[in-house]
Amino acid sequence: MMIRRAAPIALLALALAACGFQLRGTYGIDDALQPVYLDASGDFGNTLERTLRTGGIELTGSRDQAAATLRVQSTERERRVLAIREDGRVDEYEIVYRVDWRLEAVAETGETVRLIDSTRYAGQRSYIFEPGSRLAADDEEEVLIELLYEDLSDRILRRIEAWSPED
Repeated sequence: MMIRRAAPIALLALALAACGFQLRGTYGIDDALQPVYLDASGDFGNTLERTLRTGGIELTGSRDQAAATLRVQSTERERRVLAIREDGRVDEYEIVYRVDWRLEAVAETGETVRLIDSTRYAGQRSYIFEPGSRLAADDEEEVLIELLYEDLSDRILRRIEAWSPED
């Protein structure tokens, strides 16, 4: 009886392991890059900092003490109309968020070396707009923007994780 209950759970765990699924946790960033100085501001910068900290990345508040600097050069947010109703009112929006970033370090000679050249990542989410519930739509948009921030932060860290000194 106990085996019948445990079998589906074991199969599910085996299937997840076979597909490469992993819980988010610490990132395997090269020790030569730590501590990292984060040069980012605003809501995206706050999300990126939180992602770095929860990912086990050592941060420093001083550029002079950093082994590498993660610089967010620019961010851009756009809201586009995806669908319009017959009466001309907006039915669906898409939010697009773009971030340009690079990873750099200071060489022993004192010059700045780009470890990862300027890179642009973009993400998008869409949502149905209900004119009668404007407040709910605003809340949904803010939640989607935060999800975009988290997704793009994770993508940046995954790219840094893939960096090696041979790059």
